[in-house]
Order: sequence, then C-alpha cells, then structure tokens
Amino acid sequence: MISTTLHDGCTLGVMRVHVHSTVPACVPATVPCRVHTDRLSQDLIPDLCLDLNESAVQWIRHSDVEYDLAFDFDRGVNRLGSS
Repeated sequence: MISTTLHDGCTLGVMRVHVHSTVPACVPATVPCRVHTDRLSQDLIPDLCLDLNESAVQWIRHSDVEYDLAFDFDRGVNRLGSS
C-alpha cells in the first residue's frame, strides 16, 4: 500500500481581506488547521488571550481564507493499491 502523510506542506491563503492589507497572501499552516493559531505561529497577530487582543483580530472572521495542500498522486495505481 502507498501512503502519504498530509501534514507537511499545508498553506493558509487569504483570498479576501476586509481590513488588513498587510497580511501575507500565503503562510505555512498546520494540520489540523486553525486560522488563528496558524497566524499566531507566524507572529502575524497578537496572542488572543492577552489584554484586548481578541478585538484587534476580528478582521479574520470577515476574511475569506483557503487551506491548500499539493501532493503527488499516481493515477496508474487503482484503489486497491496495485498497478
């Protein structure tokens, strides 16, 4: 059987931002995916648990985001794993 770990290479892309135009278009992401933790790990937003930071990142909930992961797939292998 052929298997691929889908944890590596995942990215978080911002499709549309309502407030912050300084947000990078694409950043590395983790699986399972969480927009706030992926942004926090890249130091793009402040810690939500400190002070009034949660209100400072409300723009995220108004943004359209997309998680993406590219991987190779061999179409010559059928669903049972044989060629």
